[in-house]
Amino acid sequence: MEIEQARWTPNGGWTPAAPGRLAGRAHLVLIFGDRDVLENGRVVEEARRLYSGAVLFGCSTAGEILGVEVRDGTAVLTAVAFAHTKVAGARTDIVGVADSFAAGARLARALKPQGLTHVLVLAEAPPAVNGSELVRGMMENLPPGVAVTGGIAGDGERFGRACVVWDGAA
Repeated sequence: MEIEQARWTPNGGWTPAAPGRLAGRAHLVLIFGDRDVLENGRVVEEARRLYSGAVLFGCSTAGEILGVEVRDGTAVLTAVAFAHTKVAGARTDIVGVADSFAAGARLARALKPQGLTHVLVLAEAPPAVNGSELVRGMMENLPPGVAVTGGIAGDGERFGRACVVWDGAA
């Protein structure tokens, strides 16, 4: 596995300059950032262009972490190239909090079970989703032994709305 990371700031762009050695080879790009930065579209479009062919996935945050620094108003990305791992993804809409369990079940069923060992799930912030029910719906529909990790998207200090980045769109 190879990893490279970069931070985007409004005044400096990507630091270090992205893409690095994983251009054209990354299988997964995780992007986390300020909601306004991600929804603007420019940063997500750049990441999609720089790492074309990779699964692009992430969400808005309440602070962007890279190394030992936490900043606001930026975006951070981690590009990963795997030697033997296949990366796939799925997306579903959650139609209110009552749909959380069913949405988790839909996500689990959308993933091919053969060889599946881990699921990373990101969801938009409450009140649109009940995170516990989302995970329960997934766990009841995934093969035994599949690990699930993830989190709920944030909105900085605003606590208004959040966004999930999937396949190059926030």
